[in-house]
Amino acid sequence: MFSKSDKTAHSAPSFLSANMQAHGNFTTDGEIQIDGSVEGDVSAAKLTLGEHAKIAGHIRADEAIIRGEVRGSIHARTVHIAKSARVTGDVWHEVLSIEAGAYIEGQCKHSEAPRETEDLKLLTAEPPKVIHSKVAAPATHHFSATSA
Repeated sequence: MFSKSDKTAHSAPSFLSANMQAHGNFTTDGEIQIDGSVEGDVSAAKLTLGEHAKIAGHIRADEAIIRGEVRGSIHARTVHIAKSARVTGDVWHEVLSIEAGAYIEGQCKHSEAPRETEDLKLLTAEPPKVIHSKVAAPATHHFSATSA
């Protein structure tokens, strides 16, 4: 008979594909990779957020690899923020790495137990809403020169 920890150690990771949009909270004792968008909180042993993925909610994990967009706080023992990441919210961590070029708007706070750390904003606020916007194409300028 397998114990709970044996099952999670041998279970396959869960995936949310790029074309998926989910509303609600995700909780797993295992690994999850998100390539789509989630409006809600995510709790996992290991979270990998893809380059074009979005989470509007709070993250709790043992390990979080962030390559996409997060609008909410991150509470993880180990946090890796890639250069393609865009984080708007506080990051509670024990170990933190940030690649050059990553965007972070919030505070990075060291904690010996970041998953258990409560953030007053986390307790009182609803998850941030996903804002869908389109970026207009840059204007094209044509210059002409004449010689005298």
